[in-house]
Amino acid sequence: MDFIGHYIIAVIIGLAVFGREDWKKIALFSLFALLPDFDFAFGLHRQLFHNIFFAIIAGLVVFLALKKLHESKALKYGFFAFLGVLSHLLLDLAKPGVALFWPFFQKGIFLEFYISIYPIKLVPYFEFGFSELSKKTLEFCCGMERAFLSDTTAFIILVLAMALIAQGVKHRLKK
Repeated sequence: MDFIGHYIIAVIIGLAVFGREDWKKIALFSLFALLPDFDFAFGLHRQLFHNIFFAIIAGLVVFLALKKLHESKALKYGFFAFLGVLSHLLLDLAKPGVALFWPFFQKGIFLEFYISIYPIKLVPYFEFGFSELSKKTLEFCCGMERAFLSDTTAFIILVLAMALIAQGVKHRLKK
Protein backbone atom coordinates (compact mmCIF):
# COMPACT_ATOMS: atom_id res chain seq x y z
CA MET A 1 0.00 0.00 0.00
CA ASP A 2 1.23 3.49 -0.70
CA PHE A 3 2.20 5.99 1.99
CA ILE A 4 -0.61 8.51 1.48
CA GLY A 5 -3.19 5.73 1.31
CA HIS A 6 -2.25 4.41 4.75
CA TYR A 7 -2.78 7.88 6.22
CA ILE A 8 -6.06 8.69 4.47
CA ILE A 9 -7.58 5.32 5.34
CA ALA A 10 -6.61 5.79 9.01
CA VAL A 11 -8.27 9.25 9.01
CA ILE A 12 -11.47 7.82 7.53
CA ILE A 13 -11.50 4.96 10.05
CA GLY A 14 -10.96 7.48 12.86
CA LEU A 15 -13.82 9.65 11.67
CA ALA A 16 -16.11 6.64 11.41
CA VAL A 17 -15.20 5.22 14.83
CA PHE A 18 -14.81 8.40 16.90
CA GLY A 19 -16.90 10.97 15.07
CA ARG A 20 -16.12 14.30 13.48
CA GLU A 21 -15.90 16.45 16.59
CA ASP A 22 -12.28 15.36 17.23
CA TRP A 23 -11.11 15.63 13.62
CA LYS A 24 -7.89 17.50 14.51
CA LYS A 25 -6.81 14.83 16.96
CA ILE A 26 -7.83 12.13 14.49
CA ALA A 27 -5.63 13.75 11.83
CA LEU A 28 -2.75 13.82 14.32
CA PHE A 29 -3.15 10.27 15.60
CA SER A 30 -3.60 8.93 12.07
CA LEU A 31 0.12 9.50 11.70
CA PHE A 32 0.52 6.26 13.67
CA ALA A 33 -0.61 4.46 10.51
CA LEU A 34 2.67 5.58 8.92
CA LEU A 35 4.99 4.35 11.69
CA PRO A 36 5.38 0.73 10.54
CA ASP A 37 7.15 1.78 7.34
CA PHE A 38 10.03 3.23 9.32
CA ASP A 39 11.34 -0.30 9.88
CA PHE A 40 12.95 -0.10 6.42
CA ALA A 41 15.61 2.13 8.03
CA PHE A 42 16.75 -0.87 10.07
CA GLY A 43 16.78 -3.31 7.12
CA LEU A 44 13.83 -5.23 8.58
CA HIS A 45 10.97 -3.92 6.46
CA ARG A 46 7.65 -5.65 7.07
CA GLN A 47 9.12 -7.21 10.21
CA LEU A 48 10.38 -4.92 12.99
CA PHE A 49 7.37 -2.56 13.12
CA HIS A 50 4.94 -4.59 11.00
CA ASN A 51 3.74 -6.83 13.82
CA ILE A 52 0.95 -7.00 16.35
CA PHE A 53 3.31 -6.37 19.28
CA PHE A 54 4.40 -3.01 17.83
CA ALA A 55 0.73 -2.04 17.43
CA ILE A 56 0.07 -2.86 21.10
CA ILE A 57 3.19 -0.99 22.24
CA ALA A 58 2.22 2.10 20.19
CA GLY A 59 -1.24 2.13 21.77
CA LEU A 60 0.17 1.66 25.28
CA VAL A 61 2.74 4.45 24.85
CA VAL A 62 0.03 6.91 23.77
CA PHE A 63 -2.28 5.79 26.58
CA LEU A 64 0.41 6.10 29.26
CA ALA A 65 1.68 9.46 27.95
CA LEU A 66 -1.80 10.99 27.90
CA LYS A 67 -2.79 9.43 31.22
CA LYS A 68 0.28 10.97 32.85
CA LEU A 69 -0.79 14.36 31.49
CA HIS A 70 -4.25 13.81 33.04
CA GLU A 71 -5.88 13.55 29.64
CA SER A 72 -9.41 12.25 30.12
CA LYS A 73 -9.43 10.63 26.70
CA ALA A 74 -6.17 8.67 27.12
CA LEU A 75 -7.81 5.29 26.49
CA LYS A 76 -9.60 6.56 23.38
CA TYR A 77 -6.44 7.90 21.74
CA GLY A 78 -4.32 4.96 22.86
CA PHE A 79 -6.84 2.68 21.17
CA PHE A 80 -6.79 4.86 18.06
CA ALA A 81 -2.97 4.71 17.87
CA PHE A 82 -3.29 0.92 18.07
CA LEU A 83 -5.94 0.98 15.31
CA GLY A 84 -3.75 3.18 13.10
CA VAL A 85 -0.82 0.76 13.24
CA LEU A 86 -3.18 -2.22 12.89
CA SER A 87 -4.79 -0.71 9.77
CA HIS A 88 -1.32 -0.46 8.22
CA LEU A 89 -0.62 -4.13 8.97
CA LEU A 90 -3.91 -5.28 7.48
CA LEU A 91 -3.43 -3.22 4.34
CA ASP A 92 0.08 -4.66 3.86
CA LEU A 93 -1.06 -8.29 4.04
CA ALA A 94 -0.73 -8.72 0.27
CA LYS A 95 2.34 -10.64 -0.92
CA PRO A 96 5.02 -10.75 0.38
CA GLY A 97 3.04 -10.17 3.58
CA VAL A 98 4.08 -9.00 7.02
CA ALA A 99 5.78 -10.76 9.93
CA LEU A 100 2.66 -10.36 12.07
CA PHE A 101 4.14 -12.21 15.08
CA TRP A 102 7.78 -11.12 14.73
CA PRO A 103 10.19 -11.80 16.50
CA PHE A 104 8.58 -15.10 17.54
CA PHE A 105 7.63 -16.10 13.99
CA GLN A 106 9.99 -14.80 11.31
CA LYS A 107 8.00 -15.65 8.18
CA GLY A 108 5.70 -13.22 6.45
CA ILE A 109 2.00 -13.97 6.54
CA PHE A 110 0.12 -12.97 3.41
CA LEU A 111 -3.50 -12.93 2.39
CA GLU A 112 -4.54 -12.17 -1.14
CA PHE A 113 -8.08 -11.79 -2.34
CA TYR A 114 -9.35 -10.34 -5.54
CA ILE A 115 -11.94 -11.02 -8.22
CA SER A 116 -10.85 -11.61 -11.79
CA ILE A 117 -13.33 -10.46 -14.37
CA TYR A 118 -13.74 -12.68 -17.38
CA PRO A 119 -16.24 -11.98 -20.17
CA ILE A 120 -18.72 -14.55 -18.89
CA LYS A 121 -18.20 -14.74 -15.12
CA LEU A 122 -16.47 -13.33 -12.06
CA VAL A 123 -13.75 -15.59 -10.66
CA PRO A 124 -12.74 -15.00 -7.04
CA TYR A 125 -9.13 -15.64 -6.12
CA PHE A 126 -8.03 -16.29 -2.56
CA GLU A 127 -4.63 -17.31 -1.25
CA PHE A 128 -3.23 -17.46 2.26
CA GLY A 129 0.31 -18.46 3.05
CA PHE A 130 3.72 -17.82 4.47
CA SER A 131 6.67 -16.19 2.77
CA GLU A 132 10.31 -15.53 3.45
CA LEU A 133 11.03 -11.91 4.31
CA SER A 134 14.58 -10.91 3.46
CA LYS A 135 16.70 -8.13 2.01
CA LYS A 136 15.03 -8.88 -1.33
CA THR A 137 11.66 -8.16 0.30
CA LEU A 138 12.98 -4.81 1.45
CA GLU A 139 13.98 -3.90 -2.11
CA PHE A 140 10.67 -5.20 -3.52
CA CYS A 141 8.49 -3.31 -1.04
CA CYS A 142 10.37 -0.03 -1.20
CA GLY A 143 10.32 -0.21 -4.98
CA MET A 144 6.54 -0.59 -4.89
CA GLU A 145 5.81 2.18 -2.41
CA ARG A 146 4.89 5.42 -4.08
CA ALA A 147 3.87 8.90 -3.05
CA PHE A 148 0.62 8.74 -5.01
CA LEU A 149 -2.50 6.64 -4.74
CA SER A 150 -2.67 3.25 -6.41
CA ASP A 151 -5.93 2.02 -7.95
CA THR A 152 -6.48 -0.34 -5.01
CA THR A 153 -5.94 2.43 -2.46
CA ALA A 154 -8.24 4.80 -4.31
CA PHE A 155 -10.95 2.10 -4.37
CA ILE A 156 -10.61 1.41 -0.62
CA ILE A 157 -10.74 5.13 0.16
CA LEU A 158 -13.83 5.52 -2.04
CA VAL A 159 -15.64 2.66 -0.28
CA LEU A 160 -14.72 3.95 3.20
CA ALA A 161 -15.71 7.51 2.26
CA MET A 162 -19.09 6.29 0.98
CA ALA A 163 -19.62 4.39 4.25
CA LEU A 164 -18.73 7.51 6.21
CA ILE A 165 -21.16 9.62 4.15
CA ALA A 166 -23.88 7.01 4.65
CA GLN A 167 -23.24 7.11 8.39
CA GLY A 168 -23.60 10.93 8.34
CA VAL A 169 -26.82 10.79 6.33
CA LYS A 170 -28.24 8.15 8.70
CA HIS A 171 -27.31 10.30 11.71
CA ARG A 172 -29.01 13.39 10.22
CA LEU A 173 -32.17 11.45 9.38
CA LYS A 174 -32.45 10.36 13.03
CA LYS A 175 -32.57 14.03 14.17
